[in-house]
Amino acid sequence: MSAWSRKRQSMIVLYCILTSLLLLTIGYFIFVYNPPNCFDGVQNGIEEGVDCGGGCQLVCPFKAAKPNVEWARAFEIAPGLYNFASAVENPNFSVGAEVEYVFRAYNKDNVQIAEVFGKTPLYPTEKKIIFEPAVDVGERRIARTFMEFVGSANWYEIPQISKNIVSRNYALEDIATAPKLQATIYNTSVKPIANVVVTAVLYDEQENITQVSQTYVESVPADGEALAFFTWRTPFDSFVQNVQIYISEPQL
Repeated sequence: MSAWSRKRQSMIVLYCILTSLLLLTIGYFIFVYNPPNCFDGVQNGIEEGVDCGGGCQLVCPFKAAKPNVEWARAFEIAPGLYNFASAVENPNFSVGAEVEYVFRAYNKDNVQIAEVFGKTPLYPTEKKIIFEPAVDVGERRIARTFMEFVGSANWYEIPQISKNIVSRNYALEDIATAPKLQATIYNTSVKPIANVVVTAVLYDEQENITQVSQTYVESVPADGEALAFFTWRTPFDSFVQNVQIYISEPQL
């Protein structure tokens, strides 16, 4: 066999090898290879944890501070019927989540008599009242109430959102019979806002919280006002010195 024939044969073999490698590579990327993404259950690419951080919308748990629970109380509104409420705060500046929580209430003998689970969104730097109305405990009486967050929340990067609804004033009437509270809220934006949650926290002369109630306002017109109404079945046990209005706007 001449040198030229051997060279030609070698070129053909090399061409076949390179073609096979190219086809195998293409097949691997088409049928086998999965590029790093935020939903593959593996820490890869530039992720800071499993499917979190490094460009993923999900924030790694170690990058988000836990929300704070400032207080939790049960307020009797009728014999055996209580409203549960807790003040919480999200300390994160650009991170929010939908969190799960549980209220647990105990009698004077430290026996648990009520347990209520729920979930709520928490937006960046938001301070809000978590409210569970009309919890029936029968003939038992609540002595202590606690609220804690449960489960693993998925935290997401959320831009800072300006507050559009503000409280302007309130009027409290019929304290000695069936108390009524009327709060005026104002929409500072140029668009109507629907499904606004308004919570009223009442304080006595010693700044102790005496009652909490919550209501929904279907819509607040653009650059306009709406009224939020609260009622109680029985008179208050103490004088109401101050009322604080919390407003939660739909964001997510």
